[in-house]
Amino acid sequence: MSTTKKKARKKSGKQSSNASSTKPKSHGTCFVMMPFKDPFNIYYDAIFKPAINKANLDPVRADDLFRPSVIVSDLWQMIQRAKLLLAELTTKNANVFYELGLAHAIGKPVILVSETMDDVPFDLQQLRVLLYNKNDPVWGEKLSIAITNSIIETLGNPVEAVPSIFRKTVASQAPEQDTTAARLAALESQMRILLAREPLRSTIGGPWEEELKHIHGPAELDNWMERWRGRNIPLRILRRAAARADNIPDLEAERLGRVASE
Repeated sequence: MSTTKKKARKKSGKQSSNASSTKPKSHGTCFVMMPFKDPFNIYYDAIFKPAINKANLDPVRADDLFRPSVIVSDLWQMIQRAKLLLAELTTKNANVFYELGLAHAIGKPVILVSETMDDVPFDLQQLRVLLYNKNDPVWGEKLSIAITNSIIETLGNPVEAVPSIFRKTVASQAPEQDTTAARLAALESQMRILLAREPLRSTIGGPWEEELKHIHGPAELDNWMERWRGRNIPLRILRRAAARADNIPDLEAERLGRVASE
């Protein structure tokens, strides 16, 4: 083999080796808790995401979900799956504090970030907070470096990033419910939804038809119609029942439809 070919192979091997080393394997996700508005959206893309990627974690926010709106169960799953979390406390956003409380309650390591200590709740001020000063021309770069270093330190010793009071297993305080009772409650809820949305489909022998046999006069017929329409019985079913009833004249059955459509 010629010297030129050997050099080419060595160079190619170095390039492929460098290409694989530029994409280190992720160690998990970092769930970012912050307001979903500018300028925080800009900070997330320009500062937080690159800093988290440099620490070999994948940044995620609740609005990364592909759904119209985020529900509590989605947040709960994302918080539980995250390797660690990062909370931007600036502006004292209620959603951020709610998510932070969930994370602390299950002993997740959290890195706190804020523009000022005034936005950090008193109970959390004894914890380490990464502060940034936007009057500094290179504040974004400094914050990015601080986030990356803090993530690396936290991954090395996650216990220190958890308040001592939460460093233990906590049993659920949710009221217990019998399994059978829970299933019955779920079925009853589903039945109520179905009854509210789906009209009764039977056109023969329904209770409205039995009641119709005892109708005498237009006023009673109108009351009967309004009562059963209020129970989601379609007008066409009521009209058919009235047309079959021997005690209801055809003209009254036709009038029934005109009154309902007015």
